[in-house]
Amino acid sequence: MEPIQGNSFNISDLTREEQELLRSIQEKKRQLLLEIQELKKEIEDVTNELEGMDINDES
Repeated sequence: MEPIQGNSFNISDLTREEQELLRSIQEKKRQLLLEIQELKKEIEDVTNELEGMDINDES
């Protein structure tokens, strides 16, 4: 595996337990980033819906 960007160590320098922890953290990070994207999309949808309601109310 390649060194992590911005760091000067190689993953092979880690113990097996540390590597497993790192993989777990990376997976959790990936899941959180996906969840953030989903939440941003939901916020955008609700904002658009509210703006649509405002336009209808002004008519």
